[in-house]
Amino acid sequence: MPIAHAPGGGARSAPVVLGRRHVLVAEGTDESGTPALAVWQADAAGRPLAGWVFPTRKAYGERETAQRLLAAAATGALVGAREANGRCGAVGVLDALSRSTGVPGNHAGRALVEVTRVVAEICGYERRYASAVPDWRPLRPRYPGLRYPGLRYPGPAAPGDVVSEVLAVAGQLRTCAVLWQRLEEARCRYPGLRERFGPVRPLPPHWQRLLDVAGQRRLVGGTGWAR
Repeated sequence: MPIAHAPGGGARSAPVVLGRRHVLVAEGTDESGTPALAVWQADAAGRPLAGWVFPTRKAYGERETAQRLLAAAATGALVGAREANGRCGAVGVLDALSRSTGVPGNHAGRALVEVTRVVAEICGYERRYASAVPDWRPLRPRYPGLRYPGLRYPGPAAPGDVVSEVLAVAGQLRTCAVLWQRLEEARCRYPGLRERFGPVRPLPPHWQRLLDVAGQRRLVGGTGWAR
């Protein structure tokens, strides 16, 4: 799915669905091989909504462009991965954009969705269901097309087309959402599990809480967060 570029940068958008959303940030190259930075919005299930891509020199070198990218990332749960030292590359990119506006901000306090943790949460619930129901049928053999992948979020400096990198992560979120939906459908076929865990939940509880928290806060002026 090619992106529509404007001179010196551009955006691609789809109809915006109101509600909880994710923000994906990455650095890489554009289709021409030029270093580029992308900010993408995706809905709660990982479906892309809108995206912004600019050359890195323009994103960091022009205050107006940095402000535009920060505005695009203002609301939503940030998708990323913490490194061994606790840092997150996506947070670093947003902090750098804030510095480019002349008013440094701290994005470390944002709700952070880590795909590997989402996968772990789904696996954990399947184990709980299996321990509660003797004849539980594992999700993976029942749905051979949906396997728990060894998912990881590409680093902010991952090589290759930055749009492909961001959309790949959105695809990982969609896979997780489908896995969870299948798991919930299977759970609700067992009356005991329906009574114990309640009605169908659209997303794993911790993932949902992160989106809910992020949906109540918005970046203000590139410097702080407000409810």
